Amino acid sequence: MDCHDSAQSVLIFQRNGPDDSVIIVLNFTPIVRENYRIGVPYGGHYEEILNSDSSYYNGSNTGNDNPIVSEPVPWMNRDHSISITLPPLAGLIIKLK
Repeated sequence: MDCHDSAQSVLIFQRNGPDDSVIIVLNFTPIVRENYRIGVPYGGHYEEILNSDSSYYNGSNTGNDNPIVSEPVPWMNRDHSISITLPPLAGLIIKLK
């Protein structure tokens, strides 16, 4: 979905399955990125289904409250977008509810 944010070392891709898809967001820096906007394929409510920075994995527990509600703000060639917090040196998996 986005491989052009080398300045902030963030990579975003979408994994499509037979019944649904997920968005994977990777932050390769030790910096928390607040209000990081990403384009999403559909408007609606999204949920963070995996956060590698969770305290469950001995992380700092930086992340997002569910649901993450999309906005009709065009971003990354998509009609809708969400604003999220990216934990440091971590990956998120986000899914449309």
